[in-house]
Amino acid sequence: MDGAVNYNNPIFVADAEWTLLWPEHSRPDIMLSIGTGFERGNNEIREDIETVDQGYISSLTEFVAHMTKQSTNSERIWQEFLNSRSSDEATLAERYFRLNVEFLYKSLPPLDGVSDMQNMEAAAALYCQHNSEWIASISNKLISTLFYLRIDEVSADSSTSNKLQQKCKGSTLA
Repeated sequence: MDGAVNYNNPIFVADAEWTLLWPEHSRPDIMLSIGTGFERGNNEIREDIETVDQGYISSLTEFVAHMTKQSTNSERIWQEFLNSRSSDEATLAERYFRLNVEFLYKSLPPLDGVSDMQNMEAAAALYCQHNSEWIASISNKLISTLFYLRIDEVSADSSTSNKLQQKCKGSTLA
């Protein structure tokens, strides 16, 4: 799902959608957000637009540039989403994931920055290499959500002294 400018990181849209599709569930099995790259700590306002004077128009231009940057800051949006969850941190860590390449070599390339493609690919490859175990874990979680267990039998577990433990037998459904 791509949210373009209005929803640069459409996580809130995706969250609302799964809630409508499965209202009987309190949380998703897994929520994965995949970004297109970010530049950490870039809060500067770019002055790409020439202004007529340094008065009202300049202030308005800076305000619009700042608001555009804030509305397209997908990492900030992700943090706002996590902060809006009522789950504990352990649940968040096991169910909610964000993959996003941090561009360390320079500022984010422009949307038409075809000449930056090789650098972006190299940054993405390095990110995947450094996070390979975590990405594999997320992949396994995604695959595991494709299967459902049909419970055929439930009985007390006689191999343990814990009377609360039960043994389940069932089959997976694809």
